[in-house]
Amino acid sequence: MTGNNRSEHPIKKSIMIWVWRIQQIATLTSLVLMVLTYMTVLSDKIQWRVGNLYTTYLLTLGLIGGSILSAAYLWDKKARMWNEQAVVGVERNPYAELKMVPKEVFTNQVVWIPLLESTGNLKASHILKKWTDEQLEADPVLKARVERIKEHFDD
Repeated sequence: MTGNNRSEHPIKKSIMIWVWRIQQIATLTSLVLMVLTYMTVLSDKIQWRVGNLYTTYLLTLGLIGGSILSAAYLWDKKARMWNEQAVVGVERNPYAELKMVPKEVFTNQVVWIPLLESTGNLKASHILKKWTDEQLEADPVLKARVERIKEHFDD
């Protein structure tokens, strides 16, 4: 399972950072270009009502932008679709099911494995310990992060 951590591939990480940056600005750029296109097409029909072409552009930008931002607010606060998007993102990612995060490894080592051993459930304890150890051996970055968490508790 080596090779699946972002820190091991700085070129991939740089590319994905730039993709994320482009995606973040693409929405606003699309909005401005859409308004400019609409206003170029409709400027003769609307300009006589407002008078100034720039005022018309700003008014149209405000109306379209406001409606998009209102829809986004409702999508976020009322429908809470981002929550479902996160769930689907994890469910559809075959690597997310078996890969542990540092917090999980630490919790397994400190809480669950000792608890299973103390209750006599040695088979489950052995399986969980083996799985946790495999994760640590396969990913040195994960191992370093777990050690960093342990430092906070060793005081």
